[in-house]
Amino acid sequence: MNEKIQKLAEESGLDVRTMGFENNQYQHDPWNARLSKFTQLIVKECAGVAEVSMPITSHPDDRLIVKNSVLKQFGVE
Repeated sequence: MNEKIQKLAEESGLDVRTMGFENNQYQHDPWNARLSKFTQLIVKECAGVAEVSMPITSHPDDRLIVKNSVLKQFGVE
């Protein structure tokens, strides 16, 4: 999970230090792995909305740039 998502998690009140986010230990805990997957799914959904929300006259490459920018911002592939 990238730093941006970690900061947002902290802002929401999650204690990422006890969840192991700082050293990717969260992947070994089923709850934290599900939380990570949940955040990735939300980011992907937002990227898809951003892509299709661009004006219909937009060039397809521009739509992909917007989508990929959202994914990159949150470190989601």
